[in-house]
Amino acid sequence: MADGILLAILAALAFGAALVVTQRGLAHQSAYAGARISILTTALLLWLPAPWAFDARVLSSPALAMFAGVGLFFPLLVTLLTFEANRIMGPTLAGTLGSVAPLLSLTAAVLFLGEGVTARIAGAALAVTAGIALLSLQRAAQPQHWPLAALALPLAAAALRAGAQAWIKAGLALVPSAYTAALTGYTVSALAVWLLALPGGRLVQAGGWLPRFVAGRPGAAFSLRGGAWFMAAGVLNGSAVLAMYGALSQTGLAIVAPIVATYPVATLLLSAGLLRTERIGARRAAGCLLVVAGMVLILA
Repeated sequence: MADGILLAILAALAFGAALVVTQRGLAHQSAYAGARISILTTALLLWLPAPWAFDARVLSSPALAMFAGVGLFFPLLVTLLTFEANRIMGPTLAGTLGSVAPLLSLTAAVLFLGEGVTARIAGAALAVTAGIALLSLQRAAQPQHWPLAALALPLAAAALRAGAQAWIKAGLALVPSAYTAALTGYTVSALAVWLLALPGGRLVQAGGWLPRFVAGRPGAAFSLRGGAWFMAAGVLNGSAVLAMYGALSQTGLAIVAPIVATYPVATLLLSAGLLRTERIGARRAAGCLLVVAGMVLILA
């Protein structure tokens, strides 16, 4: 279990750093173009060790369909939703609204995986969720320049991420190979996101702000600088997913999910230090303390 907890912590750090790097990339091109670069970068890197790391047992197991099915919405759809939420709201608020993922994951762990969730773990998940929400609570005096409907983006991403964690956990029970799960999922996602770019393959645009992550707006084309940032985001996100799957293969979803959900803390610290777009005051310090308290409950 100790190794699983360490991998979950590494996943949270990598996810947090990826959000900051993504924010840099979004200054140069659209979320959709960035997702194409990011997901393809990860998939290509994962294929490099395939000849000796791929677990061939998956080819004759239902786990193959499970891993591939997850790839249709994670990381593909989750990446698109997260990138666009990041562009509209900024990295910290987007990450905060996604903090409901551990509560959804705990529900999935109980309902679909039959895991026993103790009061301590449930309390830890609540503390992490409350702490992360407190980190980027907006003051009433601060103007809001994005539509309220944008709240659906990170919330939907959180729900899909929680579902993916539960489904991957079930698949890993059949074929315990985090690498094979990540490779299969990212390959499907890479194929899907590039097929959408073919003539006639784009998602239907219905007008308004929501379809802007698909195409048809200034910045949708590739740029060299933006591509470099999104390639870095692909490396970080791929590392995070691989670490998270490794954690799920060694310990329960009810433990892994709250730890991974602490990634906005890393985003906040890096945003304050590198982007200089965030300030850490008493309110956010209290949020960090709540997250730490939740982590202590998990690690106790």
